[in-house]
Amino acid sequence: MQASNPTTMDVDEVTHLSHNALREILAPETTQEAKGKTYFVQAVDVKVFTEADNKKNIRMRIKISDGISQVVTMVTDRVEQQMNGAKINKHAILEVKGNFQQNVVSNTKVLIFKEAPKITNNSVPRTIGEPRDYEKNEEANGEGFKRTVDISIPQPPPKPVAAPIIQEAPVRESIAPTEPATEVQEVPKQAPAAQPRGGAGVAPNPEEATQQRIREIIGDKDEIHYMPIRALNTFSNDWVIKARVTKKLQKKAWKNDKTAGVLLNIELMDSAGTQITATFFNAVAEKWDLILKEGQVYTFAGGSVKIANTKYTSIKNDYCIVFDRDSNIVHQPDDQKIKSQGFSFVTIDEINEFEQQRTVDVVGVITSVGPVSSFQPKPAPDGTPKPPKDRRNLSLTDESGLEITLTLWGGNASRLPYEEGRILQIKGAKVSDYQGKSLNAGDEHSQVFLDGDHKRVKELGQWYSQNAGKARQSITQGRDRESGDGSARPDNFKLISELIEAVQQDLQSAQNTGWSYGQKAEQKTKFYKISGFVQRVIVDDKMVYNACSVCRKKVLDEPAGYRCENCDKVYQSMVPTYTITAKLSDLSGSLYISFMRETGDAIMGKNAEAFVDFRDHAREDNDFEVAMRTYLSENVYNKTHQILVKAVADSFSRGPDGEQRFKYYAVKVFPQSLVEEDQMLLKRLRAFHRLEENIDME
Repeated sequence: MQASNPTTMDVDEVTHLSHNALREILAPETTQEAKGKTYFVQAVDVKVFTEADNKKNIRMRIKISDGISQVVTMVTDRVEQQMNGAKINKHAILEVKGNFQQNVVSNTKVLIFKEAPKITNNSVPRTIGEPRDYEKNEEANGEGFKRTVDISIPQPPPKPVAAPIIQEAPVRESIAPTEPATEVQEVPKQAPAAQPRGGAGVAPNPEEATQQRIREIIGDKDEIHYMPIRALNTFSNDWVIKARVTKKLQKKAWKNDKTAGVLLNIELMDSAGTQITATFFNAVAEKWDLILKEGQVYTFAGGSVKIANTKYTSIKNDYCIVFDRDSNIVHQPDDQKIKSQGFSFVTIDEINEFEQQRTVDVVGVITSVGPVSSFQPKPAPDGTPKPPKDRRNLSLTDESGLEITLTLWGGNASRLPYEEGRILQIKGAKVSDYQGKSLNAGDEHSQVFLDGDHKRVKELGQWYSQNAGKARQSITQGRDRESGDGSARPDNFKLISELIEAVQQDLQSAQNTGWSYGQKAEQKTKFYKISGFVQRVIVDDKMVYNACSVCRKKVLDEPAGYRCENCDKVYQSMVPTYTITAKLSDLSGSLYISFMRETGDAIMGKNAEAFVDFRDHAREDNDFEVAMRTYLSENVYNKTHQILVKAVADSFSRGPDGEQRFKYYAVKVFPQSLVEEDQMLLKRLRAFHRLEENIDME
């Protein structure tokens, strides 16, 4: 929304960013007119410079957006003084004058503030619209500016109905090891009349619209004094939820460069079936670890709602809760309206797209059951031996026609009577990239359930009764099935020319059935094993990037540390990580393959951190090119490896005739096995021999 009269504009009425504000400010035909107008834009990125950055009179760099376009702006020391110390948060809404100084740096437009921006909303949780660089929108006669984009500003929800003050049961700070756990205060199911938090008196009547909205969400007038979990967001305050602890994980230690502590994670579900994760830290974690019981119902109040990191939970909720010492948690009588367990199931084909250590809920039909074996973990860092763990492998399938290996650890390995044909539900399984894609379910982080009354269990049972004998392809290496009788076929070991041909055949098969390659999830990603020698490595500055030590995404080097936009945190350290493209060859052909993270270590012969040291020293001596050629020739080129390769359709690039292109990624790198290669070649010789016999017979 564009303000036509900035002196009288009430910012509380602002509901949208100013449509194409940056186009008006930057376009030559409207620049002069724009200088007298006021616009509402969003700060999608904020960088504050210090004296150490040596940026002369520039104090701040802000990338502003109108939801359609985005440009970089600079705040000078003079304008910063006009801001009176105001701090602009990322995603803040700013009221700005169109009076900018315009510069062009490397063919990119840059604006310099002449007047200080005003902050109208410093708590917006996300980027609004779909902003692209201004120059990108200028292409094709400005078609990018004509895109239909939602540029509405997220508004805080109406203040919820005042909740009753629920006092926390008294808990002793210290509990002797021999004493029983402290009892938690029981509260009658009928709550007392609501009072405003922090004072006496009767709460004012809420608007009928708010009541109706909450009734629509939870569908129960008797529960209206509790906030539905799905209504929680970062604007929420003075809320009380009623939920069951569906999962309580083991308390664990954490530490970073500055401090250390413990944390406790739990998962909650309310009567509407909505789930959310909650976390307790340090002394608060120690306290509530003794009190909270899995499966019990509690009321929760006084926590902070934050953006969730969905990698570490299978719950599909954009938010999580952090409880502190001021939070109120009170045990309640069991409520049958709240289910005992909630799942956010993903299908096996979706797991192909998930990164290592992603947490998921999975349901599948058991197609094979391995024996229980014992596994000896590595000793602790201080040398203390760890006790052995039970381990068992199962194979699961679902309607996608794919199959995946699940490894059960610890008590989960023998907790249930696993049998072929039964439906297994796993809550909190961890995705692994080992041998393609596989799952791990340890009893410290996962729960397993057989059969049950969930609708997905019934759907899978009906599907499997009609498809039990059909062929299934495994996304875990070496576990493809040729038939339903459980007989396994050898690893998908191919020559490079055979790999390329197989990928093209899959594409042709997909097109013949009316699908474009990649629409069917089981056709989107294929795994193959090849053996080849390194013929070339592409040497450039992109070989190594600075990665977040938590999520492994790229971080930005800032004065305060290394910022991870994925985690939305600043860390004091990072992890150098490979992203290498190398040409692999064998007797039949060659192929360019991307080697990421640990797979790059195996190709380069040293980890990324050691390679960065080598590169930096060589550059200091001004002989990087010579040193690099020598190193590659002596340590990398002509070395043979066996590689598990993932073929993925390239959505952004096509050949000169419009044909589909593919990208190939190394999933795992193995030492060369001459025995395995000989077996693969002998298999082909036997196939050629049978072919010759058939020709002679004709």
